[in-house]
Amino acid sequence: MSRPRGNTFGESFDVKVLDQLLKQFGLHPDDVVTLLRYAPLGLTHLAWRNSVLEDWHAGPESRISDGDMFRTNAATTEVFHANLWPAFAEDFAAADLLDRQALDEYDVDVLEGAFYAADEEVFDPERVLPNGMTLLELGGEEVPLLQEHGARQFEALLEQADEKGVHVVVSWLALRGAVSCPQWWLSPRWPSVVDAFLNRLDDNEDSFWSLGGYPEALPAEFNDRPGIRRTLLTAPYDLSADAAQFCVGPGGLRFIRLEQPLRVG
Repeated sequence: MSRPRGNTFGESFDVKVLDQLLKQFGLHPDDVVTLLRYAPLGLTHLAWRNSVLEDWHAGPESRISDGDMFRTNAATTEVFHANLWPAFAEDFAAADLLDRQALDEYDVDVLEGAFYAADEEVFDPERVLPNGMTLLELGGEEVPLLQEHGARQFEALLEQADEKGVHVVVSWLALRGAVSCPQWWLSPRWPSVVDAFLNRLDDNEDSFWSLGGYPEALPAEFNDRPGIRRTLLTAPYDLSADAAQFCVGPGGLRFIRLEQPLRVG
């Protein structure tokens, strides 16, 4: 659950290595807009998903269903996105974020403020999750473990930003997002995932259905294809519990496979 110890963690912020890996996954190190699309996903995966939360979710005594995890991860990603992007909003509007070095004109305090605001919202015990439970109701006495985990990740990232620059941390988070959750909501690939998912539902002869058969009935929300598409694109945390569970269960949303992006030279 905790971040790597020793030199391994610090070495993962090596600029040359980051540049090579970003290009390998189809991201240009100077494409700041795309980096900031993936960075909130990386934060969600690092500080929220890859934590004691998975213990609450996994196993026969699971406290939260797959569908509710899908909705909750999306809601959490939105919080990180909503706090990280405004930190750079003025330069976005002025078209001044045209390369990674522009990020280093920002003081580390900008990242710290974004992390602090997100931390206050994401890890608030009274935060209401999409399934109606509060975080405290979900985690009980173990909520402090989740909070401490998140705090450690933010602290480690800020240490690296102070030492190596804001752009290095944004690049590192973007790489984590692109590698660990490239097809999550708000990723650049998500609209294509949604289209492929709905196209599969419209084709009962798709090879995917040869495994378990085409569903006998779909949740009512899927009767309105334009409506369900818009919800998936804009706010999947607003799906009903049944619709969310169908997406990640029988519907096989997580088994959509897109072609890998072209490697950047």
